[in-house]
Amino acid sequence: MKKLLCIAPLLFSAHSFSAPFGEPTNCREEVTSQKNIYQGVAECNAHYSWTDWSNGKLKGFSDNKFISNDISPTTRQFVTVYDMVEIKSHTITGSAHNYHKQISCSAEVPFSHKEDVLETVCDYKPVAGIRVREDNEHVVDISVSGNDYDGNIVSLESWVNGVSKGSSKNYFHYHGSQNVINIKVRVVDNDGYQYTTSTNYRVKGNGGCNGEYC
Repeated sequence: MKKLLCIAPLLFSAHSFSAPFGEPTNCREEVTSQKNIYQGVAECNAHYSWTDWSNGKLKGFSDNKFISNDISPTTRQFVTVYDMVEIKSHTITGSAHNYHKQISCSAEVPFSHKEDVLETVCDYKPVAGIRVREDNEHVVDISVSGNDYDGNIVSLESWVNGVSKGSSKNYFHYHGSQNVINIKVRVVDNDGYQYTTSTNYRVKGNGGCNGEYC
């Protein structure tokens, strides 16, 4: 069979690719991990401050209060707890000015137990791609490939116009007189899932090799 060295620049190109991730299949709920659950009384010491007029001067004051909240089951180990305190102050004229102020602090929630985390887990079918290019001597270069998101490809087969190219080649040429060629590729992954794709390519010219494949 005559071999052709193709060094001419690219003239036409086409491709057919599937999605980068294959079709999900055999989806099921599985325990993928565990999470900590916290529940109970969370308590902390809240520091707060305020200002008050005294003898015509505005002074700052501060205090602390021990506060607690009963926390429902949560995955958060630390929470913010809140309470209200009454502030007794005065205006600049000496009149009483009492008000309520919200205070808060960060508290640790007691550990309760662990729970299973259920997630949807799927197998993924493999994907395959076809690249076709035709140089300005009208030699059609064909490359096929396969990929498996959750494993590996164990078999790759290809056909051009129904003629098998076997399972060992992923790059070959077509030198022929057909106006349109059909290229098909089938891949099988390590889980036994298959994927087949095909594309038609219209040849722009005649490579002059009497329809041979190489």
